[in-house]
Amino acid sequence: MGSVVGTNKKSKEELQMALNKAKEIVSSHPVVVFSKTYCGYCERVKQLLTQVGASYKVFELDEESTYVIF
Repeated sequence: MGSVVGTNKKSKEELQMALNKAKEIVSSHPVVVFSKTYCGYCERVKQLLTQVGASYKVFELDEESTYVIF
């Protein structure tokens, strides 16, 4: 699995912002999937969650420039 913050060096402020945003997201949704569209494991997890009828929120990190900090 990849790094949560990627390979770019980030300032402490940027890392704190990312952590705060992640905490906000996971506290607002019972199940959260941080995904990339080309990730087979992510796709399988989304399929399984759908099969069991789970309500979940997906963030496609490679499609949203907002999530570049991750």
